[in-house]
Amino acid sequence: MEDHIEQLTRLFLKFPGIGSRQAKRFAYFILSQQESYVRNLANTLTTARSSAHTCSLCYKIFEGSPGYCDICSDEHREKNTIAVVEKSTDIDAFEKTDYRGLFFVLGGLIPIVQKHIIDGTKTGALIERVKKESSPPAGGPLEEAIEKFLESAALASDQDELKDEANAVRLMTVHASKGLEFPYVFITGLEEGLFPYEREGGDESDKEEERRLMYVALTRAKEKVYLSYAAYRTVFGSKNATIPSQFFSDIPEELVEYEAPERIGRTIYLD
Repeated sequence: MEDHIEQLTRLFLKFPGIGSRQAKRFAYFILSQQESYVRNLANTLTTARSSAHTCSLCYKIFEGSPGYCDICSDEHREKNTIAVVEKSTDIDAFEKTDYRGLFFVLGGLIPIVQKHIIDGTKTGALIERVKKESSPPAGGPLEEAIEKFLESAALASDQDELKDEANAVRLMTVHASKGLEFPYVFITGLEEGLFPYEREGGDESDKEEERRLMYVALTRAKEKVYLSYAAYRTVFGSKNATIPSQFFSDIPEELVEYEAPERIGRTIYLD
C-alpha cells in the first residue's frame, strides 16, 4: 500500500506543468500544514467544484447556474465570430482585448499528427456547432474546411511573421525551430528533468523522442552552437542544485569546448 506522500504526489502530477519533483514538494508542503489549513483547503475545493459548470455551448468552465456562460448569454456579442482556444483560461486573456466575439474551448492542444487530430479534443462538437451557426463554405465540405483550419493553426508559428533580414535574436522552442537554420544557436536549460524533460511513468520511447529533439536543436546551427545549464534553479521559491543533462555525454569530447562562468551571479527579483 502506497503511503500518503506518494498518493498526494500522484494527485499533484495531474496538474499541468508539474513534474515529479514539484509534485512531491507540494505533497510535503500540504502534510506539514496545520489540520485547520488542510480542512479549509479541502472545503474550499469542494465548494468551488460544486459551483462550477461547463457551458453547454462553448465548454468554458464557469460559476453559476448550469447552462450557458455569461459570454454565450450576452446578446451584444458578435455571433458570427468564434475564437477557438485550448482552455478556459485562454478566454480570460481574450477578454482583456477588444475582441467581442464568442469562444469555443477545444479542451486540449491542436497539433496534427500524421493527418489526424489528437484524441481528447472536442473537434466533433466544434464541427457540429459551426454547422448550426453558419452556412456551408464554398471551398468544400465543412468537416474538411475545419480540419484544414486546425491543421494550419497547429503548424503556424510566430516565426512565420519574422523577417529573415531582421538583425535580432529569435527566441523559440525546439519544435518551432524545425526546418530553420541559423549561424549561431544557443540551447539553454540542459538539465536533467528539464531537457530531457522528466515525465511521470515515461518509457524509453519518451527518452528517444527527447533525444531526437536535442538532435533537431543541434542541427539548427550552421557555424556554432552554445550549450548551457544552470547550476542552481529556483522553482516556486525553492533553490535547487541541478544535474547537467545526459545529452552532454552523447557529444564526443573533441567537439566540445568548455567554458566556466567568471562568477556566480545572484538572482534579482523585479516587482
